Amino acid sequence: MLLDEPVAGVHPEMITHILELWSQLGTTGKLVIFIEHDLIAVRQIADRIIVMDEGRLSPKGLPAKCWSDRRSWRPILPESFRSLLEVEGLVSGYGKKQVLSGVNIEVMPGEIVALIGHNGAGKSTLLKTVFGLLPAWTGHMTLDGRRLNSLIPRKMLGLGVCYVPQGNRVFTDLTRCGRIWS
Repeated sequence: MLLDEPVAGVHPEMITHILELWSQLGTTGKLVIFIEHDLIAVRQIADRIIVMDEGRLSPKGLPAKCWSDRRSWRPILPESFRSLLEVEGLVSGYGKKQVLSGVNIEVMPGEIVALIGHNGAGKSTLLKTVFGLLPAWTGHMTLDGRRLNSLIPRKMLGLGVCYVPQGNRVFTDLTRCGRIWS
């Protein structure tokens, strides 16, 4: 599951419910990668966080004052434990504009990973490239050992991968009252 700012604009009581559902997903062995600016939500749900800056993973990591407990560190797993999603040397962008510069990420089964970073850091571009909405210019992506680089979104859905885009234009044909009661 690839989620781009899924709780933006959501009522606080609903956020708690959504986070509870996500934590249950982790116990099923599914992977969840989400982008979020709400560090409270990130802290409640993420097993690990990845900080992006200028299209790369930031070597600086997250400031200790924002994330001070053990969950910011990757769990120690046996070497025989295979990652579910692997991204190696990924370069991608829009048109001729390069956004991602050699991104490397591994996500283990059941792991919930938060991508954080300033606007324009490459977070959404990474998810769109993994899902097949943008082409990978170079690099490799695999899901459970299957190469993803040339797969289109419809094929990704067939593999059980979904992408929930960022945006507040959900139910654009409804009135404000209609959105509240939907």
